[in-house]
Amino acid sequence: MKSGRPWVRLVALTVATVLAAGGWLATCWLARIDQLPGVIIVAGHTSLWWAVWCLLLTSAVSLVAAGLLISVAMTPIRKPLLRAAVGVIGSLAWAVGAFALLVICWFSLFCLGLEGSQTFVTADDGTAVMITQDGFDGDMVDFYDPGPGRWWIRRDDTARIDPRDGHCTLTTTSATLTVTCGHRRQTIPRN
Repeated sequence: MKSGRPWVRLVALTVATVLAAGGWLATCWLARIDQLPGVIIVAGHTSLWWAVWCLLLTSAVSLVAAGLLISVAMTPIRKPLLRAAVGVIGSLAWAVGAFALLVICWFSLFCLGLEGSQTFVTADDGTAVMITQDGFDGDMVDFYDPGPGRWWIRRDDTARIDPRDGHCTLTTTSATLTVTCGHRRQTIPRN
């Protein structure tokens, strides 16, 4: 067995794994992010933020792995003309793929900037509400209730407060939750 063969298999397996992971990520998370029942918060960031960073990492690894695959595929070719053709075609395909991934990554980074902020407010009795605000112009504000595990479930109530107005507090009664941010106050029904 030639010494180049194990490398070809390893690089091909790496490329296949990375592309499968990226495909899964794109179809299961990013394409259906608006259909999920809520949002997952991990280390202070939403599931969309983590999915975009995984997509960016997948893109970078796939470009490196594809470049290695092209160079390893050229190694056993002994005819100079055929080797040059494989190198040129492979390099062009890599460049087109790199440009496509660059465009995807640019839009993904743009989405990261729109993540916005999450403000967690807890009342004295332990009731919690998360207030999210988009990072673009701040006009989209939503309330979320804690769900199972790390899930936060979006409430149907339209938020009319702005977490940027000041410190947010939550007070509760048996039937309502009152969220106060700065001098503005909004009362919502308890779920």
